[in-house]
Amino acid sequence: MHKIRIQIIALCLTVVLLTGCGSDDFLDTLKKYEYYEPVAYKDMKYVRPDMDEIENILAESCSIVQSGESFSQALDAIYDFYDIYDRFHTNYNLAYIHYNGDLTDGYWEEEFNFCAKNVSAIENGLEELYYAAAKSPLRDELEDEAYFGADYFDAYESESTWDEELLDLMEQEAVLQSQYYELWDQSTSVEYYSDSYFSSYGTQMAELFVKLIEVRQQIAACAGYDSYPEFVYDMYFDRDYTPAQAERYLTEIGETLCDIYCQVNQTDVEELVDGYSSEEETFQYVKDAASAMGGSMKEAFEILEKEGLYDISYGENKYDSSFEVYLWSYYEPFVFICPYMDQTDKLTFAHEFGHFVNDYVCDGSYAGTDITEVHSQAFEYLSLCYGKDTADLTKYKMADSLSVYVEQAAYALFEHQVYGLPGDELTVENVMALYEQIGSGFGFNSWDWDSRDFVTIAHFFTDPMYVVSYVVGNDLAMQFYQQELEKNGAGLKIYEECLESEESYIISFAEQYGLESPFAKGRLQEVKETFERILK
Repeated sequence: MHKIRIQIIALCLTVVLLTGCGSDDFLDTLKKYEYYEPVAYKDMKYVRPDMDEIENILAESCSIVQSGESFSQALDAIYDFYDIYDRFHTNYNLAYIHYNGDLTDGYWEEEFNFCAKNVSAIENGLEELYYAAAKSPLRDELEDEAYFGADYFDAYESESTWDEELLDLMEQEAVLQSQYYELWDQSTSVEYYSDSYFSSYGTQMAELFVKLIEVRQQIAACAGYDSYPEFVYDMYFDRDYTPAQAERYLTEIGETLCDIYCQVNQTDVEELVDGYSSEEETFQYVKDAASAMGGSMKEAFEILEKEGLYDISYGENKYDSSFEVYLWSYYEPFVFICPYMDQTDKLTFAHEFGHFVNDYVCDGSYAGTDITEVHSQAFEYLSLCYGKDTADLTKYKMADSLSVYVEQAAYALFEHQVYGLPGDELTVENVMALYEQIGSGFGFNSWDWDSRDFVTIAHFFTDPMYVVSYVVGNDLAMQFYQQELEKNGAGLKIYEECLESEESYIISFAEQYGLESPFAKGRLQEVKETFERILK
């Protein structure tokens, strides 16, 4: 089962701040009605963001908005900053794609690190603009339903949380994350998952993780939160459940699904997907599924293919991750995967294409992270119904889905608890002990598990508190599949409808589309029965 696990942790490494998530208002709505020519990825040019230019445009925009002399000028000023904000994130994402494509390329490493270091400044700038709008004589007009909407700037009446201390801490976090990428690149010189790997680079990564936890705890305290999980849930993910609720749910997953997880680990499910899959075969699998589904899925794939908005090729120096990002200035998504050159690549590509089609339909989705994981994982499931030659892949996907529930739940529970270690207890030894305790409790010792392998979970370093989205998103995504099995086209119909949703809250999303909440009483028992029926 180790192979399944490695494939899952590579899914959708989407850095939260790479999403350009600030402009979630009327300006984006207006952009959807602008005509634009699609741009091929090969024609997109990276330009290092000019931070002095950004600072000047911000200052001018804030001055015009706060003066309140002209509503039309205020809108133009906001547009000006949004334009350079989008350009920053577009260039950041381009650098991210290129750097992940070849970690030995010093130029792209430097450009990625430059953008990562300055992302907090651009986010702070957006907040400054909103604080200026909150004080503007034009605030009532800006909060008209045709623009930002009622009470939009209520949250910007008090002092900004982006003070110098917080910005400095976030820059420290970015530096540590850059060091992680460097360590990961260096670690490719030794055999992955070997004792040498863990005793050398693994030890350095563990020490780096402890430093990241310490900085992130300081970030949360500086922003006025009692814990880092609470800070992330509120500031980055805007979830409609609390870390405490999540911990109870994650614990219940271990109690409910651990036994069947251990049983499946004793089988040879991974042999179903050991066969070679070329780049062309992987591409064709998703193309066939999207074409058979029709509608937005077919249309989005045609754009992806025509404009070359993907990189699914093999590369020795590629970062072992898969993700989808949105290139805001071009109104186009992009898919990146580091393939294993086996059948699992088909599911990985399907997963990332699920993100792609959601972004394509919405011209850049502002849905909550939990919801975007529903879109991506649901396309994986539906591809089994609309793709070709999926018998073995379907059984593998069920085992894979079980591993998502159990393994990602264990990772998420570990994350929630590790950030609770106080200063004097925040040591590498205690972090390792906590991970071993939770991993053993979730049945990881039913396969050839090395309890030092928390350093291989990229999300812990780059996307804290993200992995719980895989769990709750997988639960809803599985319901699309269950409905599709009961009635041909039923799951697909709901999927097509929900692609336009930019809901932030997963419980509200479930209610809106007639799905069951992951937290509903008895839901995990239903999931267990489905796994037992298919994997018996």
